[in-house]
Amino acid sequence: MSLLNNEQTRLWLGQFPKDDVSTASKLLERFVYVDDAGFARRISYLAMQTYADMGPVAFFIERELPMRWANVVRPITRKTRAKLSAASPLFRVAPRKILRPVRMYKEDLVDRGRSVPKRLRAEGAALPVVASPRNDRQVIGSEGIVASAISKLCEQHPEQFFLQPNAKKVRVHRIRQFVVVTDFIGTGG
Repeated sequence: MSLLNNEQTRLWLGQFPKDDVSTASKLLERFVYVDDAGFARRISYLAMQTYADMGPVAFFIERELPMRWANVVRPITRKTRAKLSAASPLFRVAPRKILRPVRMYKEDLVDRGRSVPKRLRAEGAALPVVASPRNDRQVIGSEGIVASAISKLCEQHPEQFFLQPNAKKVRVHRIRQFVVVTDFIGTGG
């Protein structure tokens, strides 16, 4: 099914300057219309063909992540230090709050022995594959189709493919291939 024969496509092409219409048309000629079942089959086939001989592979479905407020301590520069009086300790510099996405895994400080600095280590389960970023509006977009297709692939090959595995499974199965799977539908839901 060609997208160029569609009335909406002609309207979309009408927004471009005359010099760019041919380039936009060539781009549209490269697009292929696929229904949801065909899309699921193709993404599973592509994943199987691409990663069949790579050892264990972890798939992560790209989706909108919820945001949380986080305290970020500003580094103390020479200007900041000059503004501070001798009586005010450095730790009283107020942190600023910024919005950051929620981390994929919980992080714990791990003690590595005496006189060796502690390090952060991922622990626990990854964020859910499909979840709405807002609790007051439960909307699952096209990432649901992608997650379903990859989930079925992982069920068929449980020792090779893993869908958003927990941190322990990554270590036990020595997963070294991490693939972020996304679609380019952009429903904006």
